[in-house]
Amino acid sequence: MLLLVPTPIGNLGDITIRSLLALASAEIVLCEDTRVAKRLYHLLNDRFALLLPLLSGRTDTTLDSTKRQFIPLHSHNQAQFIATLDPEFFCDAVVYISDAGMPSICDPGAELVRYCLEHRLPYDVLPGACALVTGFAHSGISSQEFVFGGFLAHKKQDKKQQILRLLESGAPIIFYESPHRVLESVRDIAEFMPNAFMVAIKEISKLHQSRIQGTPQEVLQALEHTNIQGEWILILQANALPRISLYESDVLSLPLAPKHKAKLLSRLNGIDTKTLYEQIIRDQGG
Repeated sequence: MLLLVPTPIGNLGDITIRSLLALASAEIVLCEDTRVAKRLYHLLNDRFALLLPLLSGRTDTTLDSTKRQFIPLHSHNQAQFIATLDPEFFCDAVVYISDAGMPSICDPGAELVRYCLEHRLPYDVLPGACALVTGFAHSGISSQEFVFGGFLAHKKQDKKQQILRLLESGAPIIFYESPHRVLESVRDIAEFMPNAFMVAIKEISKLHQSRIQGTPQEVLQALEHTNIQGEWILILQANALPRISLYESDVLSLPLAPKHKAKLLSRLNGIDTKTLYEQIIRDQGG
């Protein structure tokens, strides 16, 4: 059977009892990085070795990393791994863990669940640490809904489109960001959304956890005088953008050259410009 097991996002004490027992009973550990996973087993075993037998009711319960098989499963190899997977693989006790936090949330895991669903295999997902939920609770923003945008796009224009698209919901938006890009991203957000309310949280649950809030420009100024090393969560609250409905017929009726119409339609529906241009020319010729 497959178990998706959340792991601590910074503090070993955040591990749940169920997750400890699942890791201890695992025969096969699928993980993003075998070195990180073995290190986690080592640290947890040092911390909870005396407690594990009491929790499990068995004196031989251990988190000794040498007593199970570790197999790498990450974004670069998951397609090939799953393509060659045999359902019999899950006759053993199999767990999947990401490097930290909840599998499938900006980490692999979802494809394993899909495989189990397609092959009618039993699986379960244990609750536990998740930076997304913890970060939103930290923000102080009162809302029954939020939008998770994952990691921000790399290019400035793509980042702007990503934010503007998510703003249409009117709900707070949550992003993950890395230390080497957080200044650039907050600078771009300050340009796109100068009047928004932003909360930036670093290293949730870890020793050097910190929090900054204010307008994007105020957050940027604080970051420029802060040690930015660590993983960040950015939470934005702004007024919803008005929805503008633009249909294909509206674009085609505009007094524009076919190539310009094709570019607009490409942005609307994701079809490549060349295909749309050829279609417009054919329709006009007919």
